[in-house]
Parts: sequence; structure tokens; C-alpha cells
Amino acid sequence: MKRLCLDIGTHKFAAIEVDEQNNIVNYALKQHQFSILKDGQVENVPMAAKELRSFLEKYNFDLNLPALIAVAGKSMVVKTVEGRKHVFSDFVTEHDVETLLAEITEKASLEGYLLSDYDIVQWTLDDMVVENPIGRHGQLLKVKVVLQFFRKDTVLSLINTVKEAGLNIISIYSEAVASKEASVRQELRYFNIALVDIGAGTSDITVFKEGRVYNFASINMAGQFITQYIAQKFMVPLDVAEKIKVKPSNAKKVKNIVGKQISIDVAKVNDAISEAASTLAVNLAEQILKANDDKSPSAVALVGGGSLTPKLDEFLAQALDISPEMVHVAKLEAKGELSKPTWAVALGLAYLDVKRDIIRISLNGSSIFFLNTEHPTVQSALARSGLNIEQLLSRKPKAINVLLGNDNQEIILYEQNDVVPYVNGSKSNWETPLHDGDVLTFHTTERTVKIDLYCIVEGSMRQKINLSLVDENGQPVLDPEEGRNYRLSPATKSELENMLSIKEQSFVRLKGPEIIGPGILYKKIDYTLVNVTVDSLEPIKVPVDERETIADLLAFLMDKSLIQSRALHISDGKREIGFSELASNFINVFIVYDKSHG
Repeated sequence: MKRLCLDIGTHKFAAIEVDEQNNIVNYALKQHQFSILKDGQVENVPMAAKELRSFLEKYNFDLNLPALIAVAGKSMVVKTVEGRKHVFSDFVTEHDVETLLAEITEKASLEGYLLSDYDIVQWTLDDMVVENPIGRHGQLLKVKVVLQFFRKDTVLSLINTVKEAGLNIISIYSEAVASKEASVRQELRYFNIALVDIGAGTSDITVFKEGRVYNFASINMAGQFITQYIAQKFMVPLDVAEKIKVKPSNAKKVKNIVGKQISIDVAKVNDAISEAASTLAVNLAEQILKANDDKSPSAVALVGGGSLTPKLDEFLAQALDISPEMVHVAKLEAKGELSKPTWAVALGLAYLDVKRDIIRISLNGSSIFFLNTEHPTVQSALARSGLNIEQLLSRKPKAINVLLGNDNQEIILYEQNDVVPYVNGSKSNWETPLHDGDVLTFHTTERTVKIDLYCIVEGSMRQKINLSLVDENGQPVLDPEEGRNYRLSPATKSELENMLSIKEQSFVRLKGPEIIGPGILYKKIDYTLVNVTVDSLEPIKVPVDERETIADLLAFLMDKSLIQSRALHISDGKREIGFSELASNFINVFIVYDKSHG
């Protein structure tokens, strides 16, 4: 398919246009007028979008083409996870495999990050390693997966920049994955290789093992570090230092920071570049070793404009203690200008298979973007849009008096709009899943009064019992008037027990005061159903109230023999949860047994 491949770097734009036969029909590279990115983040979205569009128009790129972009390694995190599934048929089916992978990716989360992609490291069937489990006999299917995450703020800002430039973005990759396509031949990817992309502001390191991404690392030291070193060494402005770095012979007569013309010996410039390159190499080697389990990789491929720094490859080989031949500036898989290392990301995007992993939702005429792995819903789209649900509801508080025994208590109710979401013109709900191209709208109907009165009772499972408002004649009231007196129904423990018996619910012996009302047990609370997943089995829905801690939840689960009293790791899929934290703060609780501690 026709497409536009964009590398938006700290100091440059690089773009490649590809036709339907995957031929490159146009390409261009241009330095920015300012630094668009800082530590991988877009500094000024409106200005960056304007610069990007101006660049593409100047070089006659088709702005109507679907766009592919890349995210800097600085914004990447790698996490290895394992999942398991019991197989109930005679043979493992494709559905079994897809279900297990879907479960892992749906649950994969990291605070402040979005899941971008994953690589399967190993399949295991009944403790035997298999290449492909489909069609094989076995009961317990396991998989080890390497998950790749993008920083959420980085991705959304970058997507918004491309959108504001008037482009239609369909795919987003990591710069490392893109660079690999252009710089590391297929037959070499099964070796332990470190790919180092040395840009202007950051150097991004990707370690590959057995053809897969194994780890990422990044340092805030790259080509600009060399420039700054020269500027400090000879007290010249940064733009002058950049020219000296690119062409040392230009150093014969330059102006220093106070405007005085000076002469600099070319040999001293080369010495300064070598000193800076040596420091950069030492820092790169430290991060490469750390990302590769304190081992030197088999080889290192250098890409990016900063990779052309003289002697950098020699210094890096020395710092890693590997043969100088194993560290080299990659010659890209292209001809002429496109073979230069500065084209690695854009060229790699042109070589990659197109994946449509961007979901675009239209909400009230504006576009909202998600990655496929986020599994967006109506509710999450509303949250991302920044649309204020309180404004949609237009809530107005209403105070009424409720008779509890002989005492009146004031209760605050809310009169509000009834907000109904519609997806593609059809009525939906807050949990309706969304897909690329969906149009989401919100309709408000007549105003209603939200009455949220209930008590909590204990039983085999904790139960939420809704209470009704009735007037002095015992008639149910759905639209109470402000300032009037009402009472609850049921109003006593005996009435509640009678109601439960009539409804054939499990009989519950209530504790506490005779009159049902706000108190230790019957306090008006936020009631939450928590999904508890034990060792990747089917989730169990457990009701908790706002006062219960994780320790209370565990005690309940142990009392019901749903878990055992062993060493536990408890998380919400994002971070570890402490025992004293309130259970109602979490929607999902994952419990994993730590078998090493019994």
C-alpha cells in the first residue's frame, strides 16, 4: 500500500514516500529550525505540527497518504511475563493460543505506559518446550512473552503532532525496531547484537537475541554532547561548534562567545572530538552491558547521524572488550543517499509490514486516538477526550429529610441529565468496545433524580440490598421534593429479613441497630465489585466496600477457601499492592503464589 514513513527526530525530519509496489518514490531530510523533541517528548505540539507540514509540502509529499511514525527508545520499557491456560480439548487449538495471548495483552499494564507490541519467547506444553503448540496434545499451555511499552505522554503527543499536521496516522513503531529492518540483515538477527541509534539528544540501545527484542536502554548523551564539548573547550557558540564538529578544517578562523575572532588548531579540534567520543563510548558500553545481563554482545551496529563521529566505533569496541571488527557503522540496505546511517529509522519504516495498530475514534467532531492493545471502550474514550462528564450530567444537588426511627437525617440526592452513549448511531453503554473509525456521540434525555440508598449485609457472599424511599402513605417515591420528609423501606432488620425471605435469597441474620440507617454496618458507601485473578485462572468477582483493606479481602478469600495461606504477590497489573491499602481503590487484583517461599 502507498504510505508515508516519518522519522521525527530531535533536530531533523526524515520522510520517505512508498508506492503500492513498495518502491521508494520520494525522500527528503531537513534540519529543524528548533529542537522539536527533548528526551523523546514533543516540546511544542502546534509549532512542531506546523514545521512538519511545511517540510512535507516543500518536498512535495502526498499528505493524504497513511502515515507511519516511530517512537524513540528513550520512551520504551521492556517487560517479560508468563501466562498459562488449561486445555480442555484433546488438542491445542488456534483459539486456545489466541485466547491466552489476548488475556496476557489485555492484562498487561504499566503505570504511565501503553503496550505497543510483544514477542513470543517460548511456548511450553506440559513442561515440554515446543515451537508451535497448535495441533499438539497436552493439558497445560504456557507462554513466555516479551512486552514492549511506550510512554503514554510521548505517544499521544507524537500522534497529536502528526494529526495537527493534517496527516492520517495508522501505525506506530519503536525507532529500534525500524532501524533494525534497515541496518541488521535477517541472518544476523539471531545473534546477540546491540543496535545503537546515536541521534542528537539521546542514544537508544536495543539488544537483540534469537531474532527478538531482548532489552532497551537509553542515555541522554549523543551527537549534541560532542558539539557541547567542543563549545566548552574552545568557548564558541553551539552553532559554530556544530560546524567545527562536522568539518574541523572550518576551525581556522571563528568567532568565540564574545564575538572575538580566534584561530583554533585543527589537531586540537580532532583531539577534543576524540576525548568526547571516548566519554560517549564509555557511557554507551556501560548501558549496553547492563541491558545485556552484564555481558558483551557478539556485535554492535551503529546508526544515526552521531554514529559517524570519528573513532567512536574504536572506543566502543575497547570499552566492551570485543574485537574492533565487531563494532561498525551500519551500511543501510539501500543505495546512494539512503544508505547513510541517518536514514535508518525512516528507511526501516518503509521496509516494515504495515500494521494498523492505531484506533481513531470520532467524538463530537474531534479525533481521539488509542493503540489496539488498549482495548478502548466508551468510558475510556470519554476519559481520554477530556470531556467533562459532570458538565454532561449538569448535576444539581437536592436535600431531603429521611425519617430513621424518631430522628430525621438530611440526605443529598442529585438531579441530573440522563446521558446515553451512541456508537455509530446505535444506543450503547459505557463498557461498549470501540473500533477504528467508530463515531461516538452522547445524547441527553429528561432529567432524573439519582437515588443511591442501600445497606450491606453479610452472607455466604456479601450482598448489596437497595433501599427505597417511601412517603407517609408507604408509596414508593422516585422524584423526591426538596425539603419534604420521607422514610426508608425496609426500615427495620425484621422488614429486611422478611424481604430477603420473600425474594428467596439466602437468609441473613443482621447485626447492629434495629433501625436501618447510617451506622457502622449500614453506612452509605461506594460499593465495588473487584475482579480477583489467582495465578491466571478465571477471575472471581468479590464485592468490597470503601473501608476494606487488601488484608480484609485476603481474609475473606481464605475464609471461603478461594486462596491458600502462602506467600503471595499481589498487584493490580500495574504495581504491587500493599496489605493496608483500600481494596475499593482497585478494579483488578492479581494474586500470584510465591512458591519459592512456600
